[in-house]
Amino acid sequence: MQGNIFTYFAAMFAGYLLVQVSLADSFLSSIDSAVDIIGIITVIVFAAVLIFKGVKQLIHKS
Repeated sequence: MQGNIFTYFAAMFAGYLLVQVSLADSFLSSIDSAVDIIGIITVIVFAAVLIFKGVKQLIHKS
């Protein structure tokens, strides 16, 4: 169970890094907006999964 949590956190962190990466001076500059969108969606999805799993864990503890 804990391994999954760290995997979700790593995926969320990777999405954050995709948002922060600068592709302006490279040959990939044409897909810069697509990389930003993928990063934002990744952060939102995996943050929601972590919140859901945390709330689920709190409910089952009580």
